[in-house]
Amino acid sequence: MVWTSPARRARETAEQLGSGHTPELQEGLYHATADSMLGMLRALPEKVESILLVAHAPGIPDLAWELASKDSDGELRRLLERGFPTCTLVGLEFTGRWSELSTARLRLVRRSSI
Repeated sequence: MVWTSPARRARETAEQLGSGHTPELQEGLYHATADSMLGMLRALPEKVESILLVAHAPGIPDLAWELASKDSDGELRRLLERGFPTCTLVGLEFTGRWSELSTARLRLVRRSSI
């Protein structure tokens, strides 16, 4: 599943990622806080196995930092600590129910040079 903010730049980014899924516009992602995005994620149906969020700072960087578990790879945590430039990609993984999402393991941090 791919959710994107309705902002043009976010929609274009979601389409260019080529995930094979049609991005779904989510009005709630525009100016969303980490807490509101976490609430959206916790409301996902259990049949959803993964989701890509394309949204904005400061919500996305705050959410990534809030979810990144302390036992995540140290180098990935340091990359995340150094900032979150535009077009940064973060991969997080967790097991359990969406409704119980509170921490996740960092699997990927790619900082853009844009």
